[in-house]
Amino acid sequence: MHLNFPTGSVVAPLFAIVALMLITAPLARASQAVIVEVYENCKLADTNAVIDEGALTPHETAEVKARIAAASKDPQVAVPRIAQILKDHGIDDVEVSRQGFDGCEPVTSGKYVEAVGTYCGSELKHAEVFVSKNEPNTSFAEFLRTAVKRLREKGIFDRPVVSIENAPDCDKSS
Repeated sequence: MHLNFPTGSVVAPLFAIVALMLITAPLARASQAVIVEVYENCKLADTNAVIDEGALTPHETAEVKARIAAASKDPQVAVPRIAQILKDHGIDDVEVSRQGFDGCEPVTSGKYVEAVGTYCGSELKHAEVFVSKNEPNTSFAEFLRTAVKRLREKGIFDRPVVSIENAPDCDKSS
């Protein structure tokens, strides 16, 4: 069987990726599903999911695939939607794979970003994103003022909780 795909088509690389994943699936059972993001010229072109054989009944698989196809119409927001669809059908072990993204990572801003999620069993109770900026000529008051301004621009009018403590690597006598 020979398949002809137009040059530059998203379908050909996606088909190859899915085929490779299905071939290697019995070798590595780290997850029950893999969400695959396919990039062309550093732009997200398509999103799909590969579900391990036997993870769902044939009926559930058909339903999940239909829901995933609908969620994949907007690749920019597809990953969280697909992950939720999988979770709703009992698949909690989900990997995300980016294909064609090598060399597309943006240069970082120099800020340290940390996302923290707090769960109670499988239920998300609280989530926060921390961003810290290390500029030696900026006072904490100026950093806080700038952060509050950015929050207000995004419609968040609450003041951040302020915590000041010694850095773990500082000499406490200074």
